[in-house]
Amino acid sequence: MTPKLAKRLIPVLFNEEEYGLDRLSRFWERVAEILEDKCTEFNGIPEEMDAFYSKYGENEETFERAVFRLLSERLQKAGKKIVLLIDNFGDIFRRFKMPDVQRLREVLQTSSDLRLIAATPTVLNEFYDGKHPFYEIFRVVHLRGLHAEEVRTLLLKLAESEHQQAVKDIIENKLGRVEALRRLTGGVIRTIVLLFEVFVDDRKGDAFHDLQIIADRLTPLYKHRMDDLPTQQKQIVDAIAMAWDAVSVKEICRHTRLDSKTVSAQLSQLSEEEIVERILTGTKNHLYRIGERF
Repeated sequence: MTPKLAKRLIPVLFNEEEYGLDRLSRFWERVAEILEDKCTEFNGIPEEMDAFYSKYGENEETFERAVFRLLSERLQKAGKKIVLLIDNFGDIFRRFKMPDVQRLREVLQTSSDLRLIAATPTVLNEFYDGKHPFYEIFRVVHLRGLHAEEVRTLLLKLAESEHQQAVKDIIENKLGRVEALRRLTGGVIRTIVLLFEVFVDDRKGDAFHDLQIIADRLTPLYKHRMDDLPTQQKQIVDAIAMAWDAVSVKEICRHTRLDSKTVSAQLSQLSEEEIVERILTGTKNHLYRIGERF
């Protein structure tokens, strides 16, 4: 962040997993906790919110509005605005009841005190559902895999910000170790950042060892995503993943024992959610591969 922006903006970075956020009032309380840790201007704000709970706790809507009003007042008094940086956004808001989701939309539309930048590993259908409060409220940006020069720039910037000269040496002098992982992972940003962490912990390793470590660390993430799929989609994704090259509907049918109509219908949904990538062939028989191959 530039010095000019730092004078008026405070980044509020949530943990990757925030299992305690099951309602909007708790969301604002978590913002207050992070702000208190970062800036002395917000000392005591969590305790003030606790006092509101004693007064309004039996009425969740009144309590939420009270804590948000306090948060806004303290931001305005400090002359600051906040940028909420949230990973796995879908996991958080899906724990909210619908009134909380509707209220969050209202806040995002009307409050000038905050902006929200969120990430999600999967496409959220709610953003495209005309009946959902989040329909057309977010500007959706699909992040594609980084190419070689972008990966180098990202890793060098991380090394600079973390004062990791040894990692910088790896990036500048052992490009093959970096490029091997970039190709295998498709340049997915999350995985590249994880690669940087591997370099910090194991500077003398090689590309194969890096691959083993990253696979171990990412297994829970991919398992979680597979567990969320319906049974037929799990079968189809498994069949595609086990093939090194892109495969046809006919090949998927052979491996899953599902009929072609069922496979085609499920592939359409998997493609929309960017779990599977459709490769056009110029004929009716398209090919399919995992969207995030790693």
